[in-house]
Amino acid sequence: GETTGQAICRHPIVDHLSCYGGMVTIRSIRSVIGLIPLRFHHGGMSVCYVAGDADLTKAVKTIVEQGFENSGQTAISAGAVFADESIYDELVARLAKAIESLPVGNPEKEGTLIGPLTEATRAVRASRIVGDLVASGARQVVGTGIQEGNVFAPVLLADIDPLSPVYFPPNASRELLAPIMGVSKISGDPMKIADWLDPRTQIAVTIFSEDVDRATQLAAALPVYNVHINGIPTWRDGLLFNSQAGRRLGRRKSEQRVNDVTSLQDIVFHS
Repeated sequence: GETTGQAICRHPIVDHLSCYGGMVTIRSIRSVIGLIPLRFHHGGMSVCYVAGDADLTKAVKTIVEQGFENSGQTAISAGAVFADESIYDELVARLAKAIESLPVGNPEKEGTLIGPLTEATRAVRASRIVGDLVASGARQVVGTGIQEGNVFAPVLLADIDPLSPVYFPPNASRELLAPIMGVSKISGDPMKIADWLDPRTQIAVTIFSEDVDRATQLAAALPVYNVHINGIPTWRDGLLFNSQAGRRLGRRKSEQRVNDVTSLQDIVFHS
């Protein structure tokens, strides 16, 4: 708890700290540790953009498979989907059909894809997030939410404002940590997406488009460090990490993590 955390931060024997938590906690730690190095990992949510010329069959299959991996409890899951207005309705319909068919229940039963969340409080929190989004104008297309205990049936929400402070809280980070997916309609030039993304909280961005050159131009304009074209990452290790700028996109490579907490001693022999 807070008492133990404060004691660790202030203890003279501690010369390096690592934290996985929210920005409020991270800022609190920074305020008391002085010159002690701090590596941190805070919450976020990945984003997909589906262009008008995208292969919808591939996009839907990939988004659903990776978006609901580990019951949506993965930071690189595609929790937010931006879709060009020309294919928006069809994409929502296809996503709904695919999500409705996901087997939910006991993870020990063969074929189950959506098992219980790690904590009952996560199911309650997920239900609250869905309620807040619907109250702010989102349309609940698929999903009933909590079924029993920790089990949360996957939910698809449409018509989410891409600048929604409920879905993307300003000056904060959000990991849904539940099988929730939101879709927003994008009209006009997709380059405006670059103004909406926050490199502190958007872990990875995927662009689905058959025009690779145009997709590459959009990728280069995005203020994030990990962009995928026509695919969503299933790995975390080795994604870029910049704690000095208050940004992170995943975990550091194993070798880097070891080096971070290693102190070197030089022994020099003179003749």
